[in-house]
Amino acid sequence: MPASPSSTSVGKGDSGKVVGPRSAGSGGGVRQRKSAAPARSRPSAGGGASAGVWRFYTEDSPGLKMREKKIHYKDINGFITCSLCNGYLIDAATIPECLHTFCKTCIAAYLDNDEEDNTRCPKCDSVIDHVNPWRVLVFDRTLQSIAYKLVPHLYKEEIERQIAYYKERDLPYPPSLVEKLQEKRDEEEQQTIPANSDLHIYDDQVAICIDTKTKDIESFPRKFIICSSNATVTHLKKLLAKMIFQDPCQYRKIDIYLDDQILGKDHTMRFISLTKWRHKMPPICLTYDVSSI
Repeated sequence: MPASPSSTSVGKGDSGKVVGPRSAGSGGGVRQRKSAAPARSRPSAGGGASAGVWRFYTEDSPGLKMREKKIHYKDINGFITCSLCNGYLIDAATIPECLHTFCKTCIAAYLDNDEEDNTRCPKCDSVIDHVNPWRVLVFDRTLQSIAYKLVPHLYKEEIERQIAYYKERDLPYPPSLVEKLQEKRDEEEQQTIPANSDLHIYDDQVAICIDTKTKDIESFPRKFIICSSNATVTHLKKLLAKMIFQDPCQYRKIDIYLDDQILGKDHTMRFISLTKWRHKMPPICLTYDVSSI
């Protein structure tokens, strides 16, 4: 495995200065897993001599000057780290029963381990599911997005580790990985953000063509949709429910298909375009059907 790239040190300390990216003193631990997913050597959340600090500005009442509030890494570290690998969250997956979150590959290795009682949460011992623990896991993209924003360069380094994994083993990897890495580097080199400006997220856009699966349902006049690559199948189902039933809460009555296969509710448009629609031209052609329930 390649050595872990530089990361942000997030250990204990009382420094009041803003700390930028540092080389981790203790390094990240390498996680071993049974699946074929890339093994990662990620920044550890424990180690380092000084504490990173975020500075927020709050206004208690109109007319008063903005008051600076310092928040250390150690104060929020427990919310963006995985207790199984002691590293920052990657592909965060949450157990609904107890709302504890782990890396997807970490919880996958835990659930696939037949030697341990893998029907309980590894953190609080709550019962997950005796039949199929995978069925109840929910991918927490909001928390993952927060972790990427709070930890400098975590997203870029994760892409670099995935590329290194495929390259060392001579495995084919999606060309989009290299493109996203280059775009990220170009953005960091060219973009300058004033200190008092608002920050915005610019997601990749995906073109979708969606039509009815059967002739029993009247199709929409406009079948083409442009949406964020982070949008999930559930988001698309809620949009259809809003248009069909005028109630997005009825989205469970709708099934979305790709090549006559039902898509999972947590599949993102990015995942679908890179796997099921990888060698085809856009737009992604989907169909939908309404169940009787």
